Amino acid sequence: MQITETAAQELKKLKEEVQPERPGNVPRLIRGDREGQFRLVLDSPKEGDEPLYYADEPVLVLDAETSQALADITLDCKETPQGRALIMEGPA
Repeated sequence: MQITETAAQELKKLKEEVQPERPGNVPRLIRGDREGQFRLVLDSPKEGDEPLYYADEPVLVLDAETSQALADITLDCKETPQGRALIMEGPA
């Protein structure tokens, strides 16, 4: 998975907001309940995770299976009618 600078900044901001209550936690991308659905949770990094970095700091972690499934995906942050949102985009 690749991550744009805009998405990385948004994830870093999220991480910093929770640090006082949950030090060491990082946003984690996990599979949702339905096929093809993913969601973010806050979790501590685990052995075997694949972190994505911004400014030498992990801003997102994925387990190896999720990382492999999303190898050709780019995570971006864009304005939507509902506000800023993280968007996964596949190869063109």
